[in-house]
Amino acid sequence: MHAPRMFLTIASFIIGSLLNVNAQSNAGHETEMIPDTPEGIYIASTPGTYSYRATNKEGKVTGFYLLADAADRIKITFTQFDVPCGENSETGSLVQYTDGWELNRQVFPITESHPDPKVTEFCSNNPPGERTFVSSQNGALITFKIFEVDKGFTVKVEHQKHPSPCNVISNGEPYVVLRNHGSKINCSYWFISKAKVTLNSYSIGNSQSSDDTSVKCSDRIEIGGSDGLDPDSIELLDTVCNNSNDKTEKLINCSTTTIKLVSSGAYENYLNVTIEPVDPEEPISNTKYRCHQTAK
Repeated sequence: MHAPRMFLTIASFIIGSLLNVNAQSNAGHETEMIPDTPEGIYIASTPGTYSYRATNKEGKVTGFYLLADAADRIKITFTQFDVPCGENSETGSLVQYTDGWELNRQVFPITESHPDPKVTEFCSNNPPGERTFVSSQNGALITFKIFEVDKGFTVKVEHQKHPSPCNVISNGEPYVVLRNHGSKINCSYWFISKAKVTLNSYSIGNSQSSDDTSVKCSDRIEIGGSDGLDPDSIELLDTVCNNSNDKTEKLINCSTTTIKLVSSGAYENYLNVTIEPVDPEEPISNTKYRCHQTAK
């Protein structure tokens, strides 16, 4: 049985509020139970063992969002799995692993090197067995719907140092460094809120060239925002092409904030950036860096 993809539909600001509520440590607990929540979302930012058992027959689509530090990636091992497939896709239980985050049919990340975050589906006819999954960035997602009471799964979640982090979901870091490592690749830093963006330092493109704009801006920093996850669908609010060691600050008035380092592969680019949250209820009226879809 090949079941259709499961998608979660929820406002991005709810994800932001849940980061502070759900991202709990299971230190001192042998196994942390994944609860049924009204939003159908649970977020864990610490390693540990997590388990889910269905308490009813509703089969509500639920997202178990995993988040590590910016310089880490996530290793997932299914240690127990009991999820019956069922007779059809409408009533059959299913578990999906996504290499990245997915929300409202948008995914993070999407880049030339990561064009379609890998989605792997499981049920009793195709169990994960002893396979291990390692994310390409500091975020991963397990989505599931289970129609039989007491059926479910257990996963061991570990955080590992990433040898070359490129795409980052904000986890409250004081700053993040993005590098292309000389490759033709776009790297993004995604933050769930309107925010103050500070470019602490950066080196973009050929610093010796000051006249050929087309060459300079093939490598650039893009600053923008949106109401979703896809960094390629942001509303572009500003572009930085030059090199500077002077701090540059910008207020971004969007539901989410994205900083993208665009690299042609001809240069070693880097960006040191800090993103600080702005009160979602506080209007930012005197800034040009404002998404059109943002109400306040």
